[in-house]
Amino acid sequence: MKRILIILALLLLCFSNATAKESYENITKIVVQPSFKSLKLNPGDSKSFIVNVKNPSNKNVSINAKVVQLPLANYINESWIEISNGSFILKPNEEKEIKITIKVPKNAEGGSYSCMIALTNDTISYPFLPFPMYVNTVSIYVNVLKQTIRVYPEFISDVVEPNKTYIYNITVENLGNESIRLNPSIYGEYDYLNKDIVEIDFPPIIPPKSKGVVKLEIKVPENAKGSLRGTIDLGIASIEDWKQRVSLNLQVFIKPKEPFVKEIEVKNASMLKITVSTSCFKREADVDVKIRSPKGYIDVKPKIVERLGVDVINGDYTVNRYEKVKEYVIENPIDGIWAVEVMPKCTSFTVAVEFK
Repeated sequence: MKRILIILALLLLCFSNATAKESYENITKIVVQPSFKSLKLNPGDSKSFIVNVKNPSNKNVSINAKVVQLPLANYINESWIEISNGSFILKPNEEKEIKITIKVPKNAEGGSYSCMIALTNDTISYPFLPFPMYVNTVSIYVNVLKQTIRVYPEFISDVVEPNKTYIYNITVENLGNESIRLNPSIYGEYDYLNKDIVEIDFPPIIPPKSKGVVKLEIKVPENAKGSLRGTIDLGIASIEDWKQRVSLNLQVFIKPKEPFVKEIEVKNASMLKITVSTSCFKREADVDVKIRSPKGYIDVKPKIVERLGVDVINGDYTVNRYEKVKEYVIENPIDGIWAVEVMPKCTSFTVAVEFK
């Protein structure tokens, strides 16, 4: 399919006539990045990417993203594609994002698939082509890998604390008609991730058309710092090494002994608002907050907003990011030096102060 489209592109360059050039000058042109996306996915997998759309003209452009098929393509079924924020008016010099998600069904056949996402209805007709060519497009190619054994997740990332124990599960799915044997081990030992702190529990055999879970129990050393990294080799003889190795990257979080303190000078304010925002990868984000007035600590109940970043992998939900925002509002604060004290339970946070 790629070869066919390359040939079509060369034909367009070589045989464009004055009529085509004139028609191209009269159509709406926008900037689309990326205009090409190539993915490798297994049956049952999904992948999202962002398309940036910019309007360089001095007039409004109507964006209405839709799937279009080339007659020569091995089509991506429209049911595989989800377009978020695909319809809007793009003002002059304005730039917006469109999210495109490709979801490959579990029963998809292996092979190469392609389609185009047209963002406007603008097309050009050429005398040597029996169909019009859309202009403002994103070309998508998906190589569906047909596997008899699937391993997920391929990467394990987390934030851990010294002297604590964490459990991680690796799923091995046997899609074939024969049993497979497992013999997991640590592949290479460095940065404290070694057999002394990792225990592996696993089923030695996974029958056909079934799943098995490899459980990793990791005891973080009391003196751990920086990161614990390594690779788990599942020891499956029937597949390539790279397909059965799961990488681990555990960032060690050491809780500070003292809270972070931000002092605030208040003068003639009718309202003081303090916003503490936290975010963390793969674990809940939170902080302990104390607010101190010039007369001592006060009890203020915050407004709390929580957000989750969720991936859908092989039909399962995985939370990959946690965010929490705590908003404290003090009406008619007394003049003087206030302070907000923050004791983190995660790796990062922000403090914002607003007066009225």
